[in-house]
Amino acid sequence: MTAALARHLSGHGYEVLVVTNRHPLELSSEAVVDGINVHRIAFPAPKWSPSGVVSYARQRREVTETLKRLPPPELIHVHCVSSQTPSLLSFARQRHIPVIVSTHGETEMDATAIYQRSRWMRHVLRSATQHACALTACSQWTAERAAAIAPAFAHATVIPNGIDSRQWDVGLPPDAPVIGAWGRHVPQKGFDTLLRAFARLRDNHPSAKLLLGGDGPERPALERLAGDGVAFLGQLDRVGVKLLLSQVKVVAVPSRVEPFGIVAVEALAAGRALVCSNVGGLDEATGGTGVTVPAEDVVAWEAALGAALTAPIDTRAARHRAAQLDWDRVFGSWDALYRQAVCSSSSQAR
Repeated sequence: MTAALARHLSGHGYEVLVVTNRHPLELSSEAVVDGINVHRIAFPAPKWSPSGVVSYARQRREVTETLKRLPPPELIHVHCVSSQTPSLLSFARQRHIPVIVSTHGETEMDATAIYQRSRWMRHVLRSATQHACALTACSQWTAERAAAIAPAFAHATVIPNGIDSRQWDVGLPPDAPVIGAWGRHVPQKGFDTLLRAFARLRDNHPSAKLLLGGDGPERPALERLAGDGVAFLGQLDRVGVKLLLSQVKVVAVPSRVEPFGIVAVEALAAGRALVCSNVGGLDEATGGTGVTVPAEDVVAWEAALGAALTAPIDTRAARHRAAQLDWDRVFGSWDALYRQAVCSSSSQAR
């Protein structure tokens, strides 16, 4: 989402510099990605030993000197509060630069549950809300989950993730009983539930196929769980996802946790039938289009997928919902928020 927003900002005349964590350190400190200047900095996190505290203070000073050498911004937008935030907030305060802070579900989706484990990270999130001129979230659910740690997010502006809906026209759905899914192979995505449901589905739909894209630490376990009719496609870029969508009749999004669900919206933009979990921000993202199922109910998933394979697809309704989240519409909310933040800061300076 951050990359897409940067491209659209640039396309609308903004000068954009993406500052991100330099991880791994072998990456170059500067790059141009899709025409956007990217600067990578090794943002430190504290270690609570005496030597760790000293090292953290030294690294923070180095980061501050690096930030000073960058083109001075009129606005700083922090996406997904993490170790970058203390340095950016300090830099912004010293130079009276307005800050917008956005949550994208990191409080629930972090693979190491860092917000639940780290008192420091919870402090950083709360501190960010106190110094931000605006808070945003990709869904109301995401705002509420962040508010459980930093209460100010209860009043965040909800701006949904956008898509370029016209890019997802892959033709009419095939008649063949093919189901598609893709994403990181991690427990949150629920692909184990999907595989169990699909194995049951094959009893009544022996010709059904499941195309599963993506990769991640859970892939070996998922491959052991998979039965007949399942194909693992590996990591997919945008072209690969479009090819997958052209081959499937139904898209499954079996997530256990999902702050928004851009995969579901892309499926709707392609005019595919959608079956997704009734969790997180998925219902907000889809606007009630598609069929929702309890996240880990294998029997319910089997029934929903079987029905979707045999029912006609309302491609017009699916694409209409996706078009409501087109970047042409969503960008207007970001543009207004940015302009308001910069204008308010300028007025206060005068």
